[in-house]
Amino acid sequence: MPIDVYETALNVTLSSLLQPKVDHDGLDLLPLCTFSAELTNLIYSVLQNGSAFYLVDCYVSLNPQFNENEHEDRSIIEMQPTIFEQNLYEFRPDGKMISEGGQGKQISDPSLIFKKAAIVEHVQQLRTQTYSILGLCFGEQEPEVVRNFCLTRFKHLAKMLIKDVMHLPKMYKANRREPADCDTELNNEAIELFVKLMAKDKQLLAQFESQGASSEFVETLRVTIQEYDLGYEESKAVNELHLI
Repeated sequence: MPIDVYETALNVTLSSLLQPKVDHDGLDLLPLCTFSAELTNLIYSVLQNGSAFYLVDCYVSLNPQFNENEHEDRSIIEMQPTIFEQNLYEFRPDGKMISEGGQGKQISDPSLIFKKAAIVEHVQQLRTQTYSILGLCFGEQEPEVVRNFCLTRFKHLAKMLIKDVMHLPKMYKANRREPADCDTELNNEAIELFVKLMAKDKQLLAQFESQGASSEFVETLRVTIQEYDLGYEESKAVNELHLI
């Protein structure tokens, strides 16, 4: 799916979430749930494991076959002043970018090449925003509303947060590279939401534990936050983890 479509979806979702609705089943955040889960899958299953992936560049252009004479017999395509077009690009593990629309030719013009690192950064920034939105929405709701949402409507949230709070610590421990700003910002938002949800309700705590957030996991995270100065308001995060 095109990344610009994801971003458009986030902008639309943002406007509707400024005043989130609460129905008899709880928070109505299904679009944001789907959006966040798709981006997480894109990062961990595609972008960070060396797999080939595709990017679709979608745009609207003038229709060269358009016929504005309404008195003539026209085909459907001739009635349309604009047409929807797309270019498909393949990013291969060896770093090459192939234009499928150009009969599989490798793109060599630097101005036309999308950098994988830039795509990863952009997706991580979008994921950071989704955690921030969820945190804001949860803060305005009663505990039972948040509990119902996490246990029934967004069951994957606990698993996603557990993976994300350890993403930056694992990067430091492996000495892979200095984390980018997008990594740090995502880690901060993930830790904040992780701590708030686990400390909010016993049923939510049980759900996180069933997904792997054992007492040992929480202690490892606490020690890591102190060791590498990670997390939102580092001392606050450590204190709240002590209370879980």
